[in-house]
Amino acid sequence: FVCLCVCIWKRRGREMTTTSSSTWGSSGFSGSSSLWDWGTGFDDDTDTQGGHGVDVEDADAALFKGGKDCVIFLIDASPAMFEEFSPADEENEAQTFFQQSVKAVHSALRTKIITSDKDLMGIVFFSTEKRKSDADPNHVYVFQELDVPSAKQIQLLENVADGEFDFDDEIGSNSGSYALNDALWYCGNMFASVRSKVATKRILLFTNTDNPYRDDTSLRDQTETKAKDLRDVNIDIDLMHMSTPDANFDLDAFYKDFVVNDNEDPEANVSCGFDNLLARVRYKSQKKRARMTIPFQIGDNLQFGVKVYNLVGDAGKANYLWLSPDQVEVSTKTRYYCAETSAPLLSTDMKSTYTYGGEKIVFDKGEVDKMKNFGDPGLLLLGFKPRETLLKSYNVKKSSFMYPDESIVGGSTKLFAALLDRCLTLGKVAICRFIPRVNAQPEFVALLPQEERLNADGSQAVPPGFHIITLPFADDMRKIKKTSGPTPSEEQVNTCKKLIKSMNFTEFSSERFENPTLQKHFAALEALALDKDMTDDFVDQTEVDPANLPPKARDRSKKLAELLFPDGYDPQSVATAKKPTASAKRSATSSGTSKRAKAAEKPAVDDGRLKDMYEKGTLKKLTVPELKDAIKSKGHAVRGKRKADFLEQLEEILGAN
Repeated sequence: FVCLCVCIWKRRGREMTTTSSSTWGSSGFSGSSSLWDWGTGFDDDTDTQGGHGVDVEDADAALFKGGKDCVIFLIDASPAMFEEFSPADEENEAQTFFQQSVKAVHSALRTKIITSDKDLMGIVFFSTEKRKSDADPNHVYVFQELDVPSAKQIQLLENVADGEFDFDDEIGSNSGSYALNDALWYCGNMFASVRSKVATKRILLFTNTDNPYRDDTSLRDQTETKAKDLRDVNIDIDLMHMSTPDANFDLDAFYKDFVVNDNEDPEANVSCGFDNLLARVRYKSQKKRARMTIPFQIGDNLQFGVKVYNLVGDAGKANYLWLSPDQVEVSTKTRYYCAETSAPLLSTDMKSTYTYGGEKIVFDKGEVDKMKNFGDPGLLLLGFKPRETLLKSYNVKKSSFMYPDESIVGGSTKLFAALLDRCLTLGKVAICRFIPRVNAQPEFVALLPQEERLNADGSQAVPPGFHIITLPFADDMRKIKKTSGPTPSEEQVNTCKKLIKSMNFTEFSSERFENPTLQKHFAALEALALDKDMTDDFVDQTEVDPANLPPKARDRSKKLAELLFPDGYDPQSVATAKKPTASAKRSATSSGTSKRAKAAEKPAVDDGRLKDMYEKGTLKKLTVPELKDAIKSKGHAVRGKRKADFLEQLEEILGAN
């Protein structure tokens, strides 16, 4: 296998690196995915993390990296940014580059304040006429310090974007020369002043001037030196460059040497409209991280490093907090006490128990950890199967995406590329044992290969790699009994086929549908925080207006209803039918009496059956009423409220006898 990989790398792997340098770059990759296509996916660029098998699937980034995500929006306020132009991708009236920049930052802050309320954001204008304090550098105005965005700051930024804030009078635009290195120096000081732990530090630079120091080599050298100094202390500078469709922003003229953008990165394309700029700002301002970094073991003495990413994650509401009457956050503490002596217990005082054959088996923490341990985290190759044997119904949970990582084993990229090439060429999927983290149960997974796809301009649309598909074990398989029902007529089947064809999605993507529950929730939060009126003006993209359906679909749905339902059937009346009232329920006394009579006829659990179930450890199969009756039949009062309480009490009674 090693020889095979080496031969493939010489033939194909080197070509992958030289022809598309962004494919296997350290800065990661980006692309698009569809939830309905097994052959697509994307991943975010991520910061290097140490340790093996660190699973951060649902962890907060602050806990994962040991710090917060910090972003400073550095916006050019020179006169060139205030030139009006008509956006190419919008029907709005003429606006300025400065307005677009502020609107994009405002939208990013609104998202950030809800999704990541612990992260720090700052806003700095450069090439300004005024400065906020005498201690600040000339032509640098700190609009917002590096802190958690507040509702007041977001409202003020909205006023700047809408023109309600008099920018010329309050701050002003400098028409003369300015030192960008002073602005970068001040941003570095803002990062250094943060007292809490910081995970990532980024500067998003907004400008439409490709070469601000065309005739001043001194300022050019100073800016490049300062930018490299920031990069040396792990501060990234992302360029949000803008231009009109007719103009040409030359990245090579000045910014290419010290910004992290790559010309082959689709996110590095110049923005000619607000939608494109907003998408880039949101992409760059969001946290990107790998789920874990683990070894991939092929044999006893052969392994390489990989990073695992989540392509899809559940977007939910943040947890609410309890407050005291004086608006102070309430803290919650949990303590354990002995049921017999009421003495407080420490975690070291408690043990785990499991009932087996009527006897309680006690485990200490060390024994429990030993039972949970199945080996070190990582992937272990078991073999290969044809791709067509991987059924979509085998996917028991969301998939992950695997990409090579050089931090564990040098040369991992070459071996990964060779394995991917062979799987794609031969149409195979790799079957592996997967242990995501320490003391995690092993998973049975298939590695689905994905080939790189490029856009028309040569930028990467879909990255190469493997999708990790979790497969079910034999214990997880379920057999569904097929129930026989009425056989549809040929006319009904043909009408259904025609209806499906007339309502088929041409270009379906889940990215086009936002969760209406979350949209309504966040809109209400924003309105309350910013003292706005609460409205229901959000767009529910999952709601379909029957009037907007294709004419053929409407006609065929009516015909299908006529074929399936009897004459006079009104589906609207059935949908709006009210539930039975209390009087209606009382009128069904006779039927209720018969049900109770049947329940009363059911015999109680006899002593012989109880003893047998206790010895076999199957008392948990009894229902709650049966457990209560059994306890009462032994002359004891029922205690507790849950089935587990009743089961424990019955086991104690039977064990004492």
